[in-house]
Amino acid sequence: MTNTFKIIVFYLLIISNICMSQTNSEIAWSKARDAVKLMDKGQFEDSRKLLLEAQKLDPQEYTFSYEIAYSYYLAKDYETAIKEFEKTDKYNKVSAALYQTWGNAYDIIGKPEKAFEIYDLGLKLNPKAGVLYLEKGNVYNDRVSGEKAISYYEKGIEVDPTFSSNYYRAALYYLKST
Repeated sequence: MTNTFKIIVFYLLIISNICMSQTNSEIAWSKARDAVKLMDKGQFEDSRKLLLEAQKLDPQEYTFSYEIAYSYYLAKDYETAIKEFEKTDKYNKVSAALYQTWGNAYDIIGKPEKAFEIYDLGLKLNPKAGVLYLEKGNVYNDRVSGEKAISYYEKGIEVDPTFSSNYYRAALYYLKST
């Protein structure tokens, strides 16, 4: 073999190794996808193990913390879910779904005022999140006053007209009031 051929083979091996290797983020997301599949089957403990591994691989990604909290929520361990949701404060970019589920956990355990605080926190960061207006409206409708609920459904329609659930809830309210 000539030296030129050896050099070419060496560089091809290096290039192929680089192309085939996965980043920590890719591995983390693969683990997270597997974790969600386990969560869907009700295997929450196994799911959390994978999510913790994913979190170690990509600690900047909030989704893994959210999914850990969500696994407790699905398991109806709302107190632990709330503690896990609280850990997401360190992340800069989070979705309205986090605040929706976090607030819902407070509502389920009978703390609607705390649920409102969480929804409002989410609305500060995501002011056009129709889903958070929906949840505030739902808590008012279920626990306080249907009359107060309608203003949140209507605000949700105004800020997020493509989110249909606010239309549905508003329609139910108006059907009951006729």
